[in-house]
Amino acid sequence: MLGSRPMVFRICLSNTSFVFLFFLFSLTQGHMQSANTLTDALFEQFYACIEEPYSQKTENELSKIKGRLTKIPSATLDAADLWHEIGLYYYGDLGAYEQALACFVAAQAIRKKIIHDPAHNDLARSAFMIGVCHKYLGNYDKAAKQVHSALAVSQKGQNHFMLSMEYLELGDIFDFLGDFDHSINCYERAYPHILKSTRDRASLLEDHFKRQAQAYLAKEKHHLALEKNRQAIKVCLDSIRPDLADRFHAEIADCYTNMNISFRAANQYDSAYWCLQQALKYYQKSSLVDIALNIGNVYNELGDLYMAKKQYATAIQNQQKAIKILHAYPKHRYLTFAYTSLGEAYLQSGEPEPALSFFRKALRILVPLFPSSVRSISTVK
Repeated sequence: MLGSRPMVFRICLSNTSFVFLFFLFSLTQGHMQSANTLTDALFEQFYACIEEPYSQKTENELSKIKGRLTKIPSATLDAADLWHEIGLYYYGDLGAYEQALACFVAAQAIRKKIIHDPAHNDLARSAFMIGVCHKYLGNYDKAAKQVHSALAVSQKGQNHFMLSMEYLELGDIFDFLGDFDHSINCYERAYPHILKSTRDRASLLEDHFKRQAQAYLAKEKHHLALEKNRQAIKVCLDSIRPDLADRFHAEIADCYTNMNISFRAANQYDSAYWCLQQALKYYQKSSLVDIALNIGNVYNELGDLYMAKKQYATAIQNQQKAIKILHAYPKHRYLTFAYTSLGEAYLQSGEPEPALSFFRKALRILVPLFPSSVRSISTVK
């Protein structure tokens, strides 16, 4: 199916990539005061409202800010920057891609009117984030078009940091389409720009190796996936410093989670188990928001490991532990994976009734209102 990832129930795609983009594309810790007092006031209002945990009150405040932004008689680059920051908040903190997209489009429209330098980095940033949002909304042609547009800007300015990000993102779009050969090619094209980047080289390099590993894992080239995951882990361990520790600990854990899959495919169950224990250790060192999602996923992977060993009772215990953690995220794909794995464990252990129950729970996440939304199901006899 277009847009699905092969082995989607296997590959660990954590929320650390969202943190990476938000970290790299935020403007500053605070807005520099400008001559435009109205925009300055809106920036202050924005920073104040996102200090609190997300609530209806936060959304109401954001709506007011966006309303006032649209009414500014002559929009400035400060206004574009604020639209971009609001978009990053919707994207990074909430995963609300439609709202984020609208904000990035508003920022882009202003920047295109005012900026006449074809190599200006803000033009690339706008196009890039619009492309990322389209990717997560399933609009892959639009996503690729916007990222290519960003790439053209960055090539004019020889911005190696942005060129690295753009090639990595194009690779990810191909990855979503299941075209892993083109995906790997894009990741390789990012590599020389990563080496030349004067900004965040370690983060880019780790992301490069990890994305390559995920593509090789999907292609079931497990020896290459293991090699790239090990390279990603080494970059993280060699580059850890206090401001990167939370993110790099989570990235290391992601790599160990995926290495477990390669070892399991080779029936090297002891190595797979060791990797999952390492994953738990490193996730627990990280204070990233919603790291519990990844911890829950590790317990589900443990369940899958015990299921491969035909130890169904232990598999079920771990999958139930995963579900207990993941219940706090009722629409997340990891909960779908856990319900599906638990159903499979019951099915393989000869208990079809509870298996059917958990398969239905997984479907209700994937297909809201299941089974009432499905009029009829044809069975091949």
